[in-house]
Formats: sequence, C-alpha cells, structure tokens
Amino acid sequence: MRSETKSTFGFRDKESGKLLRLSIRSNDGQDFCGEETVYLDVGIPSFPRYETENIVDIIKTLEEDPAWYNSSRERPSWGSFQPNQLIPVIYSKTMKFDAFGEEPISVDEKIMAVDLPHRFQGKLYNTRSKTPPAILKRVFGEAYEAVAASENDEIPIFAVVQIIDLRDENAAIGDLVTTGSGSTGQLDALRKIPETWPQDIHDKLDLTDTGLMLALVRTSRFDGYRLAREFTPQDFEIHENSPSP
Repeated sequence: MRSETKSTFGFRDKESGKLLRLSIRSNDGQDFCGEETVYLDVGIPSFPRYETENIVDIIKTLEEDPAWYNSSRERPSWGSFQPNQLIPVIYSKTMKFDAFGEEPISVDEKIMAVDLPHRFQGKLYNTRSKTPPAILKRVFGEAYEAVAASENDEIPIFAVVQIIDLRDENAAIGDLVTTGSGSTGQLDALRKIPETWPQDIHDKLDLTDTGLMLALVRTSRFDGYRLAREFTPQDFEIHENSPSP
C-alpha cells in the first residue's frame, strides 16, 4: 500500500476559529473582469473551502485586497475581513492507496498554523541561456554544486534581488524568492555581485548598487510545511491597532 502527502494553504478566522470558505458569484460574461467574483467568507458547509497549493497566494492575499474584477479562487477578495483577522493555515493530507485504483482509500488531514516566510522579489535568470555555469560555480562554490545536484541534473536558476535590512549574507537563507511572473524558489545562498560579472547588453545591472545581491535559488517547490506549527492562544488575539501585514 502506498501513501502520498499533499499540502495546501488557507485561512482561519481569528474571531470564530472557523476555516474560511469562498463565496462565489458569476459575472455573467461581463467585460473587463474574470468569470467569477470570489471573496472570503465563513460561509456554510456547501461553500468550497479556500485552499491553494501556492504559499505565495496566501502572502499576496494578505498584502493586497484584489478588486472584485480581479478576484479568483486562488486570490479572493477579503470580503468582510481585515488581514489581521486571518490566521494562515496549512492543510496536510496523507492519502493511502491500494493496488486496485488511483483513488485513495483513506485520507487523514492535519490542520496547523503556518508562519509565513520572508519574501524577496527579484528578477530570475536561467543559467542555461544567460550565464556560463563556471561563473556561478566560482561565485557560489559548494552551494552551487549542492543545488545543481538536487535539481535532477538541471542547472539551477539564479536571481538578482534587492535586499533590504539584511543583517548578513546568511540571514535570508531558506526564505522565499518570487518574481512578477509568479516564479518561486527557495533562497539557498547570497553573494555580492562580482565586478567581473558578465553584463547582458540588453539588461545591464548597476554593479555599484550595494543593495543588489546575487541569489542562488532552488527551483523546486517551496516547502511550506517546514513552517507549520501547532496553534497557540496568541493566534486568536485580535489587535485592532496592529498594522496590516
């Protein structure tokens, strides 16, 4: 008998303790909007539970309330909630399968709080087309070799990221790197950009900008489960004057 574990993310209401669901209304083919208007709701059991496989959806939902015409099942509007009323949660499902079919014969689910990671936004570059691997090996050393070996023999990508209030070059290791295009990865190493960095004539970097760092990014799915923890009473305290995330 084989088993698989799958993790998804959602929210829990601080006041009621209920897991949040989605209220969905068709936009009836209106122009300049999505097919549906979707917002968070305590709802009733028939409403679908809000779940997303991408932890970035949770982070972005807390950062910004999308307008109704941009809302989606992955990025719902806040509805009647404020960000400080939402507890990020992780649903960890362990499914067991027998030898006779693809459907699981049992599903065990554990629901835990999740502490969201720090997130750095940067521009990702594919090392196959942009930079010879030898240069990255020289800059990152063993860190590059470790990531390359773990990515199914594929050359890992790297990013140029703007680092703010970074205490030292190891402070953000393990955090999340995202781009405007939605790509994500785990930050494995940070280095200063060497003066000998080969410049792309169409996309030059300002090597005098001390806020720019070269980041080695693990391109496999970000492991949000390592941030999971048990709920505490403090999770359910609502601070009216606390700033939104």
